[in-house]
Amino acid sequence: MEISSRDEILAKAILEHVGGTDNIRSLTHCMTRLRFIIKDDSKVSLEELKKLDGVLSALYSSGQYMVIIGNRVLDVYNAVCSVGGLGGSASPSAENAPHSEAAPAPHEHHTLFSRFVSMVTDIFAPYISVIAGLGLLKGILILLSTFGLLSESGSTYQVLYALSDGFFYYMPILLAYTASLKFGLPAVEGLVIGAGIVYPTLLKASAAAHGTLFGLPLIMPPSGDYTVSVIPVLCAVAFAAWLEKRIKDHIPELVRPYAVPLITCTATFSLTLLIIGPVATELTNLLSMALNWLAGLNGVLYSAIVGGTWEMALIASLQYAVLPIVMTNLTNFGADPTLAAIYGCNFAQVGAILAIRLRTKNDKTRRMCAPTLLPALVGIIEPALFGMTLPRKKVFLITCLCSGAVGVGMSLSKVVAYRITGFGIVGYATFFSSTQKSGMLWAVIWSLFGMALSFALVFFTCRQKDIDG
Repeated sequence: MEISSRDEILAKAILEHVGGTDNIRSLTHCMTRLRFIIKDDSKVSLEELKKLDGVLSALYSSGQYMVIIGNRVLDVYNAVCSVGGLGGSASPSAENAPHSEAAPAPHEHHTLFSRFVSMVTDIFAPYISVIAGLGLLKGILILLSTFGLLSESGSTYQVLYALSDGFFYYMPILLAYTASLKFGLPAVEGLVIGAGIVYPTLLKASAAAHGTLFGLPLIMPPSGDYTVSVIPVLCAVAFAAWLEKRIKDHIPELVRPYAVPLITCTATFSLTLLIIGPVATELTNLLSMALNWLAGLNGVLYSAIVGGTWEMALIASLQYAVLPIVMTNLTNFGADPTLAAIYGCNFAQVGAILAIRLRTKNDKTRRMCAPTLLPALVGIIEPALFGMTLPRKKVFLITCLCSGAVGVGMSLSKVVAYRITGFGIVGYATFFSSTQKSGMLWAVIWSLFGMALSFALVFFTCRQKDIDG
């Protein structure tokens, strides 16, 4: 892979300020950030990282050092891997790395919560863009069908719908792959376990009898099967990795190649159907019901709090921790209130950046506006958040306020999400259904309101030093 000289220079500087290759336990990336897990924190210089040309910001959160790059993150990630001699899994090469990316050694000062967030982030991050893109495709198909431009029973609709829905239907298999990489289980074994729990005879539509296993009753999820499920397969793969590490050395070498996967997969699959799946499903449903109860108790207050604090959740990468709950709501109830509550976040950023662009007297600030504004408009908020608004504390607080205001408006208008399609202008299809057509219109109205409110507050209430940073 060809690396540009610009990316190579930046990669060398990033490696220098994180303490070098030998100081990296693991490196991953999401849509806009490099995510480092470090051995010795004292060797990391966040302030120097922030000063690098090509870096929007840098911070420590949830046990990871995050270097915010923006839309070019994949190029920089590849450059860092190339320059640092990191392997395909973005972990240091074997000769200088006792720990791989699949199973980094724990940081003694990391909390259980930060490890959980890091785990969910690493498992979900590779799929976020695909989830948004396919959700958008599904929304477009439903729009075309509703307005009579495409027949729902026609071949074109059915074929394209298979693409848009296939990822979600077989999500346990796909999540099993990245979960296996995270927990240190051979990926093929994880895929086998994921495929097993969505096998046709275990689906709710199947006529096959699957009420018991070894004479013990099977308790299937409320949806009837494990398609579109998230937490059960993650727990299953985590258990499989734990089990395999403990039995592998006790199996004779002669039969180990096939005996280990046989025992691991069979035991995990059986326990998933009997215990792990039902318990994980119930815990997820209880959390989902608790959040929905709060939303139902006072939807306006819930939306104000969630919408107003969502930017802070993004800083801590908590969006990935919320995603399983959102998907549980969409699977069990067909709708979710949380995505509506946080929808104004991107538009608040856009309004603030437009105001900064018109008022700033700083050339560097002016040049940064377009590269951060356009991604925010189409759903990628991190460049705007970390590069423009977060360093300007008053502007950041204004965007939080405006995001919460949009959440309140969406709640008052009874808007809920019917799918995941992303944020910004590409996310309007999130709120459209064939039975509730007004949701998308209200989303347009309230998002424009949030953008206008943010623009006005930043433009008219911020001092020049607040604008120029």
